[in-house]
Amino acid sequence: MNAAQVSALLRQQYLTDGPTSPVRPIRVAFTDNTDFVLVDIILGPPEFSFSSDTDEAQCQLSMFLVSGSLLRVDPINSVVRSVLPVEPRSSWLNGPVQLSSTQGRDNVLGQVTLNLADAAYQPAIGGIDPGSTVLTELGTALQTYFATQQTSYPLGTVQQSGVPACLQPTQFDFVVQQNPDAADDGAVLLLIKTNGTAPTTAGPLPVYPIPDGDTAALLVSGEVLFSSLIAPTLTREFSTIGTRFSAQQSNGAFQVDGSGGQLDLGYFPATLPNDDSDPWTSDSQGNFQKVVVAPGSFTVTSNGDSLVSAWTSSFVQYFTESETPLINTESSTMDANITTAFAAAADSTTDIVSFSGTVKAALTPDNPGSWWTKWWNDTADLPSDMNTAMQQALQAVFGKVQLPDVDTFALQNLLFPSEQVLQLATASVPGDLQLTGTIDSALTVSPPAVTLTPTGQQQFTAASAGSPTQVSWEIQPQLGTIDSGGLYQAPDAVGQPVVIIVTAIDQTDASLVGKAMVLLAPAAPSGDTVTPEFLTLTAGESYDLLVVDAYGQPADAICTLSPPGVGTLVQGYTTGAWIYTAPAAVTQAQSVAISPNAGLAAIVQLVPTTTVTITSSATTLNPGDTVTLTAVADDLDRVSWVALPTATGTLDAADGTATATYTAPSSVQNPQTVAVMAWGEDPDIGIVGIGLCRLTVQAG
Repeated sequence: MNAAQVSALLRQQYLTDGPTSPVRPIRVAFTDNTDFVLVDIILGPPEFSFSSDTDEAQCQLSMFLVSGSLLRVDPINSVVRSVLPVEPRSSWLNGPVQLSSTQGRDNVLGQVTLNLADAAYQPAIGGIDPGSTVLTELGTALQTYFATQQTSYPLGTVQQSGVPACLQPTQFDFVVQQNPDAADDGAVLLLIKTNGTAPTTAGPLPVYPIPDGDTAALLVSGEVLFSSLIAPTLTREFSTIGTRFSAQQSNGAFQVDGSGGQLDLGYFPATLPNDDSDPWTSDSQGNFQKVVVAPGSFTVTSNGDSLVSAWTSSFVQYFTESETPLINTESSTMDANITTAFAAAADSTTDIVSFSGTVKAALTPDNPGSWWTKWWNDTADLPSDMNTAMQQALQAVFGKVQLPDVDTFALQNLLFPSEQVLQLATASVPGDLQLTGTIDSALTVSPPAVTLTPTGQQQFTAASAGSPTQVSWEIQPQLGTIDSGGLYQAPDAVGQPVVIIVTAIDQTDASLVGKAMVLLAPAAPSGDTVTPEFLTLTAGESYDLLVVDAYGQPADAICTLSPPGVGTLVQGYTTGAWIYTAPAAVTQAQSVAISPNAGLAAIVQLVPTTTVTITSSATTLNPGDTVTLTAVADDLDRVSWVALPTATGTLDAADGTATATYTAPSSVQNPQTVAVMAWGEDPDIGIVGIGLCRLTVQAG
């Protein structure tokens, strides 16, 4: 699969689970000097790409942050210092991921997964200095979170199935191969070893497997195709004449060779002629006898696109003619040639690859004597009736030969998730059996992802097996509208960015569902912008702001504070830098705007704080113990929970609930202190709060 195809699979997984699935909201915490930083974010779908790195097992993984916030807190003193909302167009997780560590889970087989913990992330978050240690700590905290939560995306399942024994998978490896014609693209190769494959070293293929216009390919190695499928099948097909077949490798390519046996073509003519002038096939004594041919050579090879079999034989054949009272017997060397071209065809519905053959037969004498032309009226060939009869006899044998179907290997061995199936469009045999096409949903929605701003529109279409189909359209959440024809209309205003899931449901089969994604975000500014665009601060807290131009570069601008006197705004020492400090006391929610002389202002929400009190059923735990924690706060109905260190035990809480359950690790070498925090923000009344409870886990 190339990068676009892998990203499409990951996107469908994401859309199936939904961006508000428990897998997606991520809550982690880490320390920054004396403060704690709490991260509460929702990730977008992974995007897959390749770099110029020659590491065969490495690719790049990127996920934008759909929504959420970063809180800087002092939980000991119950102080929330700042709340920074994430902006999806400037907030990303990027990092290389090693596919070689993505292994099966059941014996040597199992799921093919992309494990998010395998990437070393370099976060970028709008409103935070790219060189800040906060981003480094965030990358580490997220990697730990993914590891402890076993967060992964399944790409498929490798399992045993009803295919021939030689195609039963036994293990698999990953390799990443660069596209020689596109530096920023490549393919993820899932190399499956089967019962019919000799031990080998996993590595890139000699030829890049995915042609232009396709996004996926399935290859069955020439070794398996010729040794384990074609050779045994031909041996069975020719069992009546005793020819046996085996695969050989010549100049790096496999072929099948046949040897032994004999081919009985029958009597020519079918009955002994009564007319003295008609010759017949005989033995050396003139006795009426069948034509029996011993095959000289029989090969099946690839000609680049299809398979070609060639059968050749040279044999001495006796002919007898009666001229009363004389009987004359003569002989000639005969050359027989049979060629069959087997074209490979893939059925896009059943994913069965079949081979259809066209047989051509030729039978000619090799330098016959003068008697030949005398007997057959001056012709250098066999008479048409005898020639036709012999060719028909040869074709009757070879026309029955059927190469084996490679049946449903793609679907039965690689069961792609989210109704994803490999749509095989073309098949060829350039040495290996190569099938190319795309991996699509049974119902595909186009475009699969789009970004819109308020009042924007997008026309979506649905197709089943590549053809338009009648569907019903839905959106979730209900922001904007979508009509019966698939035209989505964004709302007139958007506060925070949000992902809209567009769902198409087949009107004749409701089990066929396709999905697409709309990232709905406020309109991007055209001039200078103060970043972050939105920020929440509490009394006395400061934040570093930066004015950037339309290209994201620092811009020299004069900023003003409105209303004036609500806090202080001073210019920093570098281009575009400004520092805002909230008033020493904030008793009620209030907004201030920090505006550049030409451009979009930043909005700072000033809010009071409240104390969140956490009670626990126990504060000292043994390994494996579970405690219940309850958070109580004035003016906050919903709270979120997080524990630090992330990898020490598990914290379970339904989103927004005031009760959580903490379970200590099953074993602890040294006593550990776990900080459990609960925080909340109510933007309607403008208040934030944080609480802390320390738990001690004893060694054991």
